[in-house]
This record gives sequence, C-alpha cells and structure tokens, in this order.
Amino acid sequence: SVVIFFGTGIGFYSFGVSLKPLETHFGWSRTSISATIGLWALVYGFAGPFIGILLHKYGARAVIVGSALLAGSCWLIFSRLTSMPQLYILMFFSGIGTAGITLIPNQTLISNWFDKYRGKAMGIMSVGIGLGGVTMPPLANALIESYSWRVSFFVLGLLQLAIIPVALLVIRTKPSDLGLEPDGMTRIKNNYADSRPQSVSGFAVNRAVKTGSFWLLFIAFALLIFGESGLTVHLVALLDDAGLSSQAAANYWAFAVGISAAGRLGFGILSDRLNPKHLIAGTHGLHAVALAIVAVFFLSMGIQSAGVLLPFSILYGLSLGGAAVLLPVLAARIFGLL
Repeated sequence: SVVIFFGTGIGFYSFGVSLKPLETHFGWSRTSISATIGLWALVYGFAGPFIGILLHKYGARAVIVGSALLAGSCWLIFSRLTSMPQLYILMFFSGIGTAGITLIPNQTLISNWFDKYRGKAMGIMSVGIGLGGVTMPPLANALIESYSWRVSFFVLGLLQLAIIPVALLVIRTKPSDLGLEPDGMTRIKNNYADSRPQSVSGFAVNRAVKTGSFWLLFIAFALLIFGESGLTVHLVALLDDAGLSSQAAANYWAFAVGISAAGRLGFGILSDRLNPKHLIAGTHGLHAVALAIVAVFFLSMGIQSAGVLLPFSILYGLSLGGAAVLLPVLAARIFGLL
C-alpha cells in the first residue's frame, strides 16, 4: 500500500498538474505535451508482459526496487528539463519504471498472499492509490506555486526513491518465502487446505490469450483506460482554463482520486460476496455517467459550480477505484495463479 501510494499518486496523477506550467515556460502546445504522455501510456501498457516475466524470474522485491530507481531518477531529471526530445526520452523510461512499481507487482503480491479474502485485501491495499491521488497532486501544485515546477518534479522524484527501502525491508513475493500459506496460515495447520477455497490452477499465457474472456477483458479495460487517461492528464488544466484557480482544480481532481479509495475498498469487499463480472459492468457504467456530467453540464452548458463538479468527482472516484480492484480479482478467478 505504501509502494502504490507513491507509485500511482505521483506516476499516474501528478503530471497533469505540471501541464500548464510547462506550456507557459517553454511555449509548447498542450497537444505536443500530451503526445509525450501518450508515449508514456503506450510504454506503460506494453511493459506489462515484461514486468510479469521479471516478476516470475526475480521476484517482486527486485522488480519494485529497480523500477523505483528508474522512475524516481526520471522525475529528478524532469527538474532539469530543457527540450521536447528530453521529455520524450524521460517519458519513455518513466513509463517502464512506473509499470514496475504500480499495479502488476502489487496486484500479484495480493493474489499470492491472499485467497479467501483476496478481494477485500486487494481493496485495502489499493486504498493507497486513492490516498496517493488525494495527496500528491495538491502537493505538486503547492510546490509549483511556492517554488517552481522544477522543484516540484525534484521533490516528487525523491519521494519515489523512498519506495526502495520500503521494498527492501518488507516485500516478499510469496508466503512460501516465509514458510507460510496464503492468508497468513502456517504450513503445520494441515486442515487449512481443506477449509479454504482453492485457487484455480493457472493458465499458461498462450492458453489464456486464446480465450474469449481474455479479449473481452482486454477490450473493456482498454476502452476504460482510453477515457481515464485523457481525463487524468487534462482535467486540472481544463478546470483552470474555465476560470477556477489552479489549486481549486487540483483539489477537485484530488477529491475524485481520494473518493476512489472508498471505491477500491467497497468494491473489493463486494467482490468476495458477489460476481465481479456484474460489479465491473456497474463501475464501467458509473464512468460513463461521470463523463457525461462533465460533457453536458460543464463543457456544453458552462455550469462550473460545485453542484456539477462534486457529483462528477464522487461518481468518477467510485468507479475509478472499483474498476482497478475488480480487474485483478476477476483475472485471478478466470485464469488462476502461476
């Protein structure tokens, strides 16, 4: 939870706060800066399979430590940024580093360590994402307003490097590394094997990708991330352009991500009791309603009050958190563990 607090709070949610300062300082267009973020997103996505291979070969601790070093170093160098080519290069490597400290390794850890209450554990761990999202963007904006965008990038880079000692001291890939079974049971409690729900044997990757379930999940979440990514990058700048202060814009975004902590925990607990397939349909529906509120009331009708932005933040936050927790839970149920 601590690792993902810094990894996603900074890597996912904080760069958008710097969009307008970079635009103003360098005279770059918002489209050109967004293109580098698009590169980051592509690299983040395509790095996933390789992160998975490294997890199985070297373990979560080594992957998280190496990735935190890479991601933190990129953000430190962001503070010395002078040209657009540098931004492209840094975004490329930042995408790799962020992939190695966020969803894949942490969700793998929870799937390995928990069985009976995997959804609840996934939700509790993922609360770190919401807390990181509610903390890091306002911090980044405060640093920009008090000092500069360069100081903001430097401080956030140091915070990502702080992940390294946490991972070295705490992270173990599997409970068997400490002589335990999932859910904290010791191996001498032989009756445990008969009392807990058994995980499905893991599919080989080449078998999983041939199933309809894999591609339905792939398409559903590709479309979801498509919408999320644009909003994550541009919402603060959009609200700023509409006349809100930069701090108010950052606060609304932080509030939405903070609400996602409730969504992660709530939907995680529900996934242990209800079919995750139906819950995922619900979270995708909430996403659509939240974006419709922005499109219709904020953009088309020009209503810029809390009466529009608060409902959007609540619905979007709940769906953002729920979808992130439900995907790995459902994937583990369908494809099992390796």
